[in-house]
Amino acid sequence: MITKNLIERPGLGHLLEEAIQRPVVTVIAGAGYGKTQAVYAFIKTQPVQAVWVQLSERDNIPERFWENFTAAVSSINPDSAARLRSESFPESERQFERYVAIPKEDIDPRQKYIFVYDDFHLLKDKRVLRYLEHSVTSPFPNISSILISRNEIPINLMSLKSRGMVAEITQEDLRFSREETEDYFCLRKIKFPPQIVDEICRDTEGWAFAIHLSALSARDDEAYAPRALRSNIFKLIESEVMAKIPADLKKFCIKLSLIDYWAPELLKELAHDTGLDEKIETIGPFIRFDTYLNSWMIHHLFLEYLQEFQNKLMEEEKIDIWDTAAKWCANNNRQVDALIYYEKAGNYNDIAALLFAMPLMLPSRIAKLLLEILERTPDDIYQKHPILFIIRSRTLNSMGLYSKTKSELEEIIPGLEKKKDQLGYRILMGCYINLGFSCILNVSCTGDYNFVHYFEKAEQYRKLCGHVSGLPVSVASVGSYVISIKNPEREEFEHYINNLTAIIPYTVSVMAGCLYGCDDLARGELAFFSMELETAEMDLLKALAKAREKDQYEIENCCLYYLLRIYLCRGRLDEKEKIFKQLDAILEKPFYLNRVMHYDIVMGWYYAHTGQAEKVPLWLKDEFEENDLLSRSRELEILVKAKYHFAERHYPTALAALENIKEDNLFLGRIETRVLEACCCYRLDDKKGAFKSLKAAYELASPAGLIMPFAELGKDMRTLTGAAIKENVLPLEWLEKIHRASSAYAKKIHLFNENSQGANRQNTLQNKLMYPPLSPRERDVLIWLSQGLTREEIAVASTLSPNTIKSTIRSIYNKLGAVNRADAIRLGIDAGIIKS
Repeated sequence: MITKNLIERPGLGHLLEEAIQRPVVTVIAGAGYGKTQAVYAFIKTQPVQAVWVQLSERDNIPERFWENFTAAVSSINPDSAARLRSESFPESERQFERYVAIPKEDIDPRQKYIFVYDDFHLLKDKRVLRYLEHSVTSPFPNISSILISRNEIPINLMSLKSRGMVAEITQEDLRFSREETEDYFCLRKIKFPPQIVDEICRDTEGWAFAIHLSALSARDDEAYAPRALRSNIFKLIESEVMAKIPADLKKFCIKLSLIDYWAPELLKELAHDTGLDEKIETIGPFIRFDTYLNSWMIHHLFLEYLQEFQNKLMEEEKIDIWDTAAKWCANNNRQVDALIYYEKAGNYNDIAALLFAMPLMLPSRIAKLLLEILERTPDDIYQKHPILFIIRSRTLNSMGLYSKTKSELEEIIPGLEKKKDQLGYRILMGCYINLGFSCILNVSCTGDYNFVHYFEKAEQYRKLCGHVSGLPVSVASVGSYVISIKNPEREEFEHYINNLTAIIPYTVSVMAGCLYGCDDLARGELAFFSMELETAEMDLLKALAKAREKDQYEIENCCLYYLLRIYLCRGRLDEKEKIFKQLDAILEKPFYLNRVMHYDIVMGWYYAHTGQAEKVPLWLKDEFEENDLLSRSRELEILVKAKYHFAERHYPTALAALENIKEDNLFLGRIETRVLEACCCYRLDDKKGAFKSLKAAYELASPAGLIMPFAELGKDMRTLTGAAIKENVLPLEWLEKIHRASSAYAKKIHLFNENSQGANRQNTLQNKLMYPPLSPRERDVLIWLSQGLTREEIAVASTLSPNTIKSTIRSIYNKLGAVNRADAIRLGIDAGIIKS
């Protein structure tokens, strides 16, 4: 059947109509089979809200994928997209929960939604794939996801497939039948004899793109030429497509092949008022406008053809395209694309401007991309754009290459100091800031505390240039531990803290409050590890107030983490709840880049430590998980992962995780690592290994009188030190001291857990009263849902119709305020309807 512009394919339409009744639809076929066109044409006929996410290889950078995804969501709900954009890419369970919560209030339960992910085969990044796997396998009741790919979908859909919740459209389904091929030729006003149609069907095997080219090759005076079709598709594009469009439009298309995203607003800017952007639609079926993406889409084979001619463009023409595209991307929340295009255009000043709108310590993947750009940058470019010295040194610090930062800056600063102008002073200020931070961050390796004078110099140049760095650059990153020392003597701690105190007036002045409160945090950290809890609490509360005054979110988070550990030790359940509320509040701070991951780490530590390992965020349970935390922050992340596996009695896995903490990492982290390692070994009946790790921890901790890392292991440390006392492996006085401290801690944590469980039982009782009561039928259906039964299986078990079960489930969702099955089950557990 033929419509005005498209062939209706009722068989394929029927397949897709049935398919979208399921949460996930996969459309898998090779290039040119019309996957995208088929899905697009089908969706246009349906009463649905559609979000079309056009994927590219750049979406393997999670930040770029999130920019792309949120831009697609804005096509149906700009407000929801803006809220999603304010969140970072959801790498953790907590972030995913927040992602789900944002659109929940915007979803109309009466409306069908379809999310299309086109060119899924281009995705390789594990983090992006994991997010999409989580997203499509935890669907809303009225949302279907269509995954279009040339290859098998690289995410695990087995749980859904086993329940019949995945529909599969294959290459065979997409092949044109003989009747559809004839209809297509009729649409193109081409009349082939029946035997030629048979020949074309045999040659093309229903391949949509080849059928289209065979139609283009047909002329009134020329018969179908199958050899030309099979031997050289590009020649057919040249003769049958490009030969029929004006030269200026052809050149414009070649220019556009330099970029990936063809938004109408961007194309209008690139056309420079020539009107060429409005002529794109005349090219034909190789280019189509996607209303969901608000972008022109180009067939990949046509794009490859155009790219063959990029060498015909003048360099000035390429630069104009890249620079214009970069500026548009920077203004439309596509920072990764903007960086790439700015580099292609050689616009390094705008690269710098873009980076100054990001935090001081860059996300590791952005830093990696930026360093690759800077490594390709010729030396003469640095001389023309000296601000790149600041960007480069900041990037090196973000990647943990502190010694390289120091050596490079010490080499270039003397030359920069010869320039006596405002820009030169500002660059010197930035260089000295980065030099100072490289020394602070590397103290644990070098033992060199001679960094105060670098910040003095930065302040000197601030006064000369009058510039102050504000948010987000001014937000300090403190890592897993604040104190960074090399040697274990108590005097070393005091020396570090005194130097830290000395630089803070300068960092506050030069960087609008950066590090404010960090010295008090360091004092609180030392007092905590020394088990001087009253002193620690006072210092930490002082640091907390200062951090909030100057928007030092990571310092604030770190203070709350130590205060939580203090209140846990003291059994202060009321204070613990206050800490939780304050941690939740930090999640609303947009300039705190890693706020969700840091939140998960703190909560993961608490749950693993208090026997609630099942509540540890999912990403912290995977010992091979990757994320975007800075190297200094990963130490605590690894420790929490190890604590989780220790709590679950996966001792070999815990030891394997601890091996990822390097020997040259932060001093306090090495102590906590060795202590947990000793307990793991003892649990595995490896006394020799346990005593060896305990001795290593003793040698690190005893010179400074650090006790808390041992005491916090409670009954495990009590048992281990009891065995060590019998075998006289360490000084008796020290072992007895640790034995007493760990015994007392074990009793306190036991009492704390008992009180906490009592409070939870009371909360469960209150939750029962919060929700409207479920009917007996609704309670039964909810319990069956929690047991993994499908609607059809519940209908059989209850002798009710599937439609009755469907309406019952909808009633359950409404009463509990749930968005999907998993959400309903969780709320049912909270309300005491389902036994956990």
